[in-house]
Amino acid sequence: IPVRRRPIIEADVPDADVTIATWWETAHWIKGWSLDKGLKAYFIRHHELHGGDIESVRQTYLLPFKKLVIATWLKRVMAEEYADDNAALIPNGVDWNQFNFQSRSKQSLPTLGMLYGVVEWKGAETAFEAIRIVQQAIPELKVVCFGSHRLKPEHRPPANFEYYFRPTQDLIPKLYKQTDCWLLPSTLEGFGMPGIEAAACGCPVVSTLCGGPEDYIKDGHNGFLVNVGDAQAMAEQIIKVLTMDEQSWRDMSRNAAAFVKSFDWDKSAETLENILLYEANKSGD
Repeated sequence: IPVRRRPIIEADVPDADVTIATWWETAHWIKGWSLDKGLKAYFIRHHELHGGDIESVRQTYLLPFKKLVIATWLKRVMAEEYADDNAALIPNGVDWNQFNFQSRSKQSLPTLGMLYGVVEWKGAETAFEAIRIVQQAIPELKVVCFGSHRLKPEHRPPANFEYYFRPTQDLIPKLYKQTDCWLLPSTLEGFGMPGIEAAACGCPVVSTLCGGPEDYIKDGHNGFLVNVGDAQAMAEQIIKVLTMDEQSWRDMSRNAAAFVKSFDWDKSAETLENILLYEANKSGD
């Protein structure tokens, strides 16, 4: 279906059983559409106050749409801030053909991985600060990082730093499997796909208490959770993972993959379909 204009108008799209907004602007676009376009739903991947005028964004969460959220914290936000207790949790999944666990040992050189993002809430500066603290205790620490943006000049990377700019999809799981610990330093994260993909590849994850990762990291079991912005606590938990004896690390590696096994795209697709069928039947469509 070609996108003829922005905003998309009702005449541009076929009649449907359901229309799903996927971003706050599109929620405003579809709110006045007729019943010919079916049930209105809102796929919420983040509390998107960073994405535009805050009041305009907030208004979309008050619309009488069926809300579909990808993480527990978003379900909580919809209930507590927008008085909607009926948001449906449909978590992101893992492509198990691409990201799969294979029993492995720690790297011969202690190796930490992370995703680099240029926006402030991705926490790059705090991550680099934490890594420098770790390197005081483990000078040989190697850092493997990838991202879709060039490094900003003000984001001075730590020593022994390898950066992969826009790696191919087949390279990404190989990078996860080259690390002993994955770092997720965000201040707020809708879900945090690199964290769960790394875990699926058997990599323990150290993450901030930033929302989404709290659904797939059990503190002390398959990784560790620390307060947002606390570089010292982040460093301490990274050191804990990197200095584990071989058997303890292998146990946490297996735990990482096993704990996220229930996150599956087929299961999430089935959940989505069942929710939409239920809502359509409830409304008599």
